[in-house]
Amino acid sequence: MRSVIPASLRSIPAGVVDVTAPVTIDGMSYIDPADPAMAMYRVLANLRQPVALRDLMIAPVRSGYIGDGRSPDPALVPPSGAEAVPDVDVVEVYLPVSDGVARCQLYRPTTAPPAEHIPMIVYYHGGGFTVGTSDDCDFLARKLAYTNSAVVVSANYRSAPEFPFPTPFDDAFDVYRWVADHGRDLGGDTSRIAVAGDSAGSTIAAAIPLRARDEAVPIPGAVVLLGAFTDFQYERWESFRKLAPRGIVYDTAFMGYIRGAYVHDAVEPSLG
Repeated sequence: MRSVIPASLRSIPAGVVDVTAPVTIDGMSYIDPADPAMAMYRVLANLRQPVALRDLMIAPVRSGYIGDGRSPDPALVPPSGAEAVPDVDVVEVYLPVSDGVARCQLYRPTTAPPAEHIPMIVYYHGGGFTVGTSDDCDFLARKLAYTNSAVVVSANYRSAPEFPFPTPFDDAFDVYRWVADHGRDLGGDTSRIAVAGDSAGSTIAAAIPLRARDEAVPIPGAVVLLGAFTDFQYERWESFRKLAPRGIVYDTAFMGYIRGAYVHDAVEPSLG
């Protein structure tokens, strides 16, 4: 597959940045230098990094999410994506978005004839808009590609709290729009495109058709939502009030955090 993907998409162009690469933001870049409290903020910055509590809070979550410092029991480690679904080619590509490019993985089943343009799925990873990358979804992306004989574009997008809405959604939509326009360059059939995602990625996937409609971009033919949440006003649902306080993975406290980190207005239409 690598030989048919344009070389210009397989590396970051000169003078362009991968906006989805992790960044460190001290929290003070948003403050007016003339703010009378700036002197106090500088004292805080000298004592701790990051300064803002929202940035301080997410650091251990990100570390814990990927199991930093933990040695898992090998008997309980599932097969890797490549071991579980081996008959899939994978190429890393960098697709244009606002301000730069977004790192994505491109999956194509080895059983698909090389010259054939096959259906496409743009996939968005989960992680509460604050953690995770496309690498976490390798098994899912491989499985979708193999079982559907499709090209899967597994996309990254910038994360909150460093980049709140609408930036992550803009990244995700920019990838979709590029695929809708140029998917043939990736060996795909642009008349047969679906979007999919898990958790926070499903929230993004659910909103893609609405924005596509509003911006006269081809609307995806299907939307696949895995573990979806498409409403940021969680508390109005009895199931949330009953189950979330002791949620195993996501609970009331973390859902409140990611809402505050990602959105400023929970009734924004494209948020769900």
